[in-house]
Amino acid sequence: MLFYYVRHGDPIYNPDSLTPLGQIQAEAVGRRLAMHGIDKIYASTSQRAILTTTPLAEMLHKDIEQVYFANEDYTFKELTYKTPTGPRWQFELTEIKEFFLSDEIAALGDKWYTHPKFAEYDYEAGLSRIARESDAFFEKLG
Repeated sequence: MLFYYVRHGDPIYNPDSLTPLGQIQAEAVGRRLAMHGIDKIYASTSQRAILTTTPLAEMLHKDIEQVYFANEDYTFKELTYKTPTGPRWQFELTEIKEFFLSDEIAALGDKWYTHPKFAEYDYEAGLSRIARESDAFFEKLG
């Protein structure tokens, strides 16, 4: 089995959609993937993901199966970092990006979230959910 994972095209987050560039990207990736004999098409329940898969689905006359657990909104709630202006993705924050490059974090490996800096967060629960749901999804595929 080959599984192609494609992140949505260039997004507009509010409202949940694609920019004109994202629409072009969706068409381009659809044309590229259509050449590979795709059997099934999955997308998260976000509109930007569905819009990204729509050109491929139309080219191949296939339905899009929505995958509830993959919606980025859940991950945003589970794995963001609190700032004075509200939650933000960790990779958007220079301080956190630099911290992830430190020897302290490297020494923790995949248990990075156990560092005292993250004590107020339950990142383990979010990561566990993603692993559990992903495993169940791939198990279903065989």
